Amino acid sequence: MKGDDIQTYYDQIAADFASRESYRYHRFVNDVSERFIRRNLSPGQVLDAGCGCGHMGERLASTRFRMFGLDLSLSMLRNRTSQYTMPAAAGSIGLLPFADNAFDGLICLRVLPHVPERRTALEEFARVVRPGGHVIIDYYNIYSLRALISKIRGRRCSKSTQPLFTQFDSYRSILADIPDSLIPVEQSGIRIITPVGRLMDCPALGDLLILLESTLTKTALHRVGGFMMLHLVRKSEPERDPNLNLNRNPDQN
Repeated sequence: MKGDDIQTYYDQIAADFASRESYRYHRFVNDVSERFIRRNLSPGQVLDAGCGCGHMGERLASTRFRMFGLDLSLSMLRNRTSQYTMPAAAGSIGLLPFADNAFDGLICLRVLPHVPERRTALEEFARVVRPGGHVIIDYYNIYSLRALISKIRGRRCSKSTQPLFTQFDSYRSILADIPDSLIPVEQSGIRIITPVGRLMDCPALGDLLILLESTLTKTALHRVGGFMMLHLVRKSEPERDPNLNLNRNPDQN
């Protein structure tokens, strides 16, 4: 799927996407994601890469986090509600229009699983985040109930005329695309036992699912969550060349 196709897809679903916070399931996923981000992200200038309509960026925007959003879809940016104040611009995460080390941190949620050239985007993340800065991404877990159901049902949004490229990963396969300059620190899973998100909108059943999900995400079962949050840190210094002769006198030939 090319960049233009991805942009067209999100342009077509922008209006529907903007209303997602009205659904309990999406609020729950964002609530858990927000807690993970706040626990791991340091204060400063933070890029929300692939911000969509700005839901997470606005949740985080405060004196602690100075958020800036970027999204490929102009329709997504235009569908932000009037009370959203996070500044944002149109652009591609595969070629970020920012200087090296421009941000103290970066978040990118529910985006990379839909990007064929994922490694290029991750290299860009490492470039624009300062050494020692934090990067929060997520991936779709291939070892999850959500992956199984998605495989059975197929993934297609009724609001779009075309399917969306979607990739499910193991921890090992996502690590293969992460550049050496980003160090994995922690991961945590979301949506462990919920087969279909809209079940959380059912009053009694939704309360039970949220209680169970909130409990299970604190156990070893988080490893089979449908969404895997991953905390990365940009290396502060380049690694020493193992072939470097430290005993050699630099004045000797």
